[in-house]
Amino acid sequence: MLNLQDVTMNVSGKKILNCLNLEVMEHELFGLVGPELSGKTMACRAIAGVVQPDEGKVLLHEEPVIQCRKFIGYVPEKLRIYHLQQVQEFLCFCGKIHGLERRLVNARAKELMEFVGIEHLQEEYLGKLDEGARNKLWIAASLMHQPQVLILDEVLRGINPVSRVEIQALLRDLKRQGYTIVVTSDNLNNIAKLCDRIGIIDNGNLVALGTVDEIKHKKQKENPIVVQVLDQAELAMGLLRNEEAVTFLSRKDNMISIGFR
Repeated sequence: MLNLQDVTMNVSGKKILNCLNLEVMEHELFGLVGPELSGKTMACRAIAGVVQPDEGKVLLHEEPVIQCRKFIGYVPEKLRIYHLQQVQEFLCFCGKIHGLERRLVNARAKELMEFVGIEHLQEEYLGKLDEGARNKLWIAASLMHQPQVLILDEVLRGINPVSRVEIQALLRDLKRQGYTIVVTSDNLNNIAKLCDRIGIIDNGNLVALGTVDEIKHKKQKENPIVVQVLDQAELAMGLLRNEEAVTFLSRKDNMISIGFR
């Protein structure tokens, strides 16, 4: 459904994305994980059609994503807000920008405020919202025009544990509703249990891709614990095979390589 093909992006002579290839399936909740300045945000901007790659293609349903932006809801990592604008007013403004009919805007805003759990804040000013409430509002805003794909950049960062759990529940609900979702985080623990698959990005390169279990298993094979057994190596192998925590096991002479959960 969503394809990045050999996507390369440079900023001020520095390569931010390096020949990135990635496919996100329809209705998938996909996580993109990496440290600060790893390229996550630039990848999100490219997927959302906000910027165009210097090289390569970004496609949605085999069409250039720049031609499909109406099907995408995007929450950037950093958003400027109008501190004196109220919550419902802001959502209605977003709806009008996306061309919603005037008679539908208020109803859609109220529906989404209730969905994300901020209906009690409809008259609150944006400048008075905490980070958790703001992120819920951004998610609601990204849904105003009923997109097919959501690109959510760091919506779980810098919020309290209660808001984090609530937003994680929102993402699960959106997946059940059939949305295709890309969510980024610099903390794997925030999204590991949410996502169907994870991509790990570092210095603009996709360094791992798969389910969390697949990535762990691969890394354990690449970096196992190696022990030397002085005697009865076969007995040691037998004992280790019966351990539930052991996921990978190999032996060469008296050297045993072990991967753990």
